[in-house]
Amino acid sequence: SRGTLEISLCTMARKCESNFKPLVQNITEPESIARFLESSFKNSKVIQVWPLSKQTLRQELSVVANALLLYTAVKSSAICHNLPELCRMEQLLCQSLDRAFQFMSESPSHLWSIGRERSITELMQRILGALKDPIIHFRSLDVLGSIVTVCGLACLFVRAHSDKTEVQPMILVFQDITNTLCKDTLQQPLPYKNGRLEEEEFPEDSKPEDFPCLQDFVNTVLCLHPNDARATRVVYKPWQWLDIICLCKEYMSKQEYSSAMEHLEGLLNTPLDPEIRSAVLCLFAQCYLHQDCSQLALQTYKKALKADQDNHLVFFYLAEVYKLLKQEDLELESLSLLVKVLTHKHLGSKTLTPDLHLDALVFSLCDALPSVKLPETLHHFAQRCVELHRYTEATEQYLTLLRLLEEDLECTSVSSIHGDNRPVDVQEIVVEAAEALALAKQTEQCLRLVEKFLPVFAANDTIYLSSSNLADSNISGAGLNDSQDSLLGSQLNIESPRCSVSLQREREKLERVDSFSKSHEFENLCISTQRKRLRSSSFLMDDDERSQHKGPGKDRWWSSSLVVRLLLSKADVLIPNEGYSEGVIRCLYR
Repeated sequence: SRGTLEISLCTMARKCESNFKPLVQNITEPESIARFLESSFKNSKVIQVWPLSKQTLRQELSVVANALLLYTAVKSSAICHNLPELCRMEQLLCQSLDRAFQFMSESPSHLWSIGRERSITELMQRILGALKDPIIHFRSLDVLGSIVTVCGLACLFVRAHSDKTEVQPMILVFQDITNTLCKDTLQQPLPYKNGRLEEEEFPEDSKPEDFPCLQDFVNTVLCLHPNDARATRVVYKPWQWLDIICLCKEYMSKQEYSSAMEHLEGLLNTPLDPEIRSAVLCLFAQCYLHQDCSQLALQTYKKALKADQDNHLVFFYLAEVYKLLKQEDLELESLSLLVKVLTHKHLGSKTLTPDLHLDALVFSLCDALPSVKLPETLHHFAQRCVELHRYTEATEQYLTLLRLLEEDLECTSVSSIHGDNRPVDVQEIVVEAAEALALAKQTEQCLRLVEKFLPVFAANDTIYLSSSNLADSNISGAGLNDSQDSLLGSQLNIESPRCSVSLQREREKLERVDSFSKSHEFENLCISTQRKRLRSSSFLMDDDERSQHKGPGKDRWWSSSLVVRLLLSKADVLIPNEGYSEGVIRCLYR
């Protein structure tokens, strides 16, 4: 009966509330998080037993929304091994969206009973199609707020565990859904408080500004896809800072730095948390930097660090400014400090406190500012040391990075701090480390690294295996030249405005070779290996070169280039001790 249903739903709501309060108090405990999510799965199944109505659908969507909010927050900010599997959360979300579509269209069919699973985006498209019918739209007015809320949280959920490009179509569908809503629906207050969506009961003494409206929620979610042309901005004061930051990022992308600085200055004149104030100052400094005001940018970054000493990104920005000012010692000192603080953080607590507030959650996912992690920082630091010819310091960072990567067996690549370059595969980092060791003349460590990884890299490389079978054949200078030309083409340009590290190593080698280097055979060999190094090296690439580099799985030369670079590193450390012996020549020929 209706009375029994209302009593059951009220009892379940009170139970969810009682489960949520201890969760907020123990949010860093994985067991509390897991228990709350498991109770959400259970409550959703219980609700689905009741006949589908406005009340049951609102209750189900409320349970799913809070589960999504918590799961996404934990996934974005903490290492929690007790989280449910991703497929279970996706199934819970898809079931709720499908039931929402059933209610709207009054369709008796059930998605999971007919055996055809649809993606989250497809289900949102079905809801969009239903809302375009005026009759269905009118009949669903009482539940539209809950449906839009779950669709918006679904965008955050997908963004938390996938690339930005994958969530882009979903955000566009979400935006189309919100465009079908009338103004009265968008101005409905959203029962959101302390990181949780409450039941739709507002205290009698509450004011309109105490709660965000549905339009504020929509605009905050759309910060994942910033657009300065939006007709409305966020009105709810606790969320306005995020909307302004995303608006300024759009201005900056269009090089309208004066407009961005005007909004940022207004934001700095309002009360802000230290973390937010530091982030705003970083954006302000970036505007200075883009207008060639390096000293003002430097001062502003220091203010950002003073505002929030836990904003480790500032150290990276300081290093970038010192790089522009050609103050290399201060640049490397900033990167060294960044490595120290991130190492301390890495060795400390493995669990961070998830922030359940929607604005903080969206900010962590919208890439308004890049995130800095220890592996990416070590890699960047090592590459800068190589570029500055500080090879001993580079080897220290590379070896530390390799030890760190050995701890994480699931890691296959290291992202770029800048975010605009492709991730660097772990195999490439091994090769870069070997090259740095060779440049630092650390023979034993370089040989140890090469011997450890060369068999692994060469196992599936047909070019290397075929060349190994010819290793004992007579090697002539003309034969070497012809084989390299047939492999790489004879029109390769070996003159580059930014010489690679491999070419630098070749030049250092030429300075110390004996009379053998003057022979015709060695000249042909030297030119050929220079070509190969320029073809394969990833050091000191221009941005255009790096964006064109295809990486593993896409470029058929990729695995061969890694083997070649390892062999050349081996030869570089052997030549000072053995000269151009038969073993070295065989290594170069391979």
